[in-house]
Amino acid sequence: MIRVHLADRGTATFSGSFQSAYQAAQAYIRAHVTSNPEQIDEDRPSGVKKTDWDSYNSPAKYRIAEVLGKADQPLLTMPIAEQSRVCRSTAGRILRIMELMGEARNVGVKTKAKWERV
Repeated sequence: MIRVHLADRGTATFSGSFQSAYQAAQAYIRAHVTSNPEQIDEDRPSGVKKTDWDSYNSPAKYRIAEVLGKADQPLLTMPIAEQSRVCRSTAGRILRIMELMGEARNVGVKTKAKWERV
């Protein structure tokens, strides 16, 4: 006998020979367990939170990339945020991920980040 407990389904019992009970339990698990899309994202770099990754994959990222592409010199985070019509914290998140992905580079000091397009 094999017992399977799924958090949102409860406990199910499978009897018979070990092999048949095991196969029935595996089929039950596959049928009732759904994959969590938050845990499965092959493109997201390690160490990047889901909320940051969602910001990066929004239209705001393309506006920020456009502002960086048109700039003739490195820009501070606040002017980038103002020109792309994004709040400063979101712009900072997106710029940090763009740096991880090799799309932008921080050429300033830690207290004054200056960004340029790579």
